[in-house]
Formats: sequence, structure tokens, C-alpha cells
Amino acid sequence: MSSLTQMWIMLLLVLVILGGVMFLLRKSKYIKNLDSDMKVIGRLAVGPRSYLAKVKVGDKTILLGITSQNISYLCDLSSQDEHINVEKFKNELASNSDFTQK
Repeated sequence: MSSLTQMWIMLLLVLVILGGVMFLLRKSKYIKNLDSDMKVIGRLAVGPRSYLAKVKVGDKTILLGITSQNISYLCDLSSQDEHINVEKFKNELASNSDFTQK
């Protein structure tokens, strides 16, 4: 084999290895956006395809209602004790036809 062919084969091999390493790093569950200011603190299922999500964005904690069709801002928990009045949101969810799935 000529040296030019060997060089191309080695270059291709290095690119394949580099691509594989990059793919594995992206798919790794240990490598995340460590500098992100947004984190999901918890989720609570309230229906088959709907749930409440407690999200920390910067120094604020908010409560979101999430379905497959809609994401609704429910309240800001930063100023509270971060305790949720479950009955209040249960009644709101029952009365809000956009949020409940039928």
C-alpha cells in the first residue's frame, strides 16, 4: 500500500474514533448542562398524560402544569415556603378543561 493510502486510512480512522467519542459524550447521562440555571426539582403525575412540575430557574422556583398539548404557568413558589396547597391546585385542575385530558 502506498503511503498516501495509509495516510487516508489513518485519517478516516481518527475521524471515526473522534465521532464515536463525541456521540458517547452527548448520550452520557453523567454529562449534562452543568452551567444551566434551569433545573426540574420534581414532578407529580395528576393524570395519564399530565403532571405538575416544580422548576428552579435562577433564584426562582415555579410550578408548571404540563400536558402533551400545553404547558401552563401556575404560580411562583419562591416567595412561599415552597409548600403547595394541593387542594387548591386540584380544584383548579378540575375546573381547567385545557389542562385535564378526557
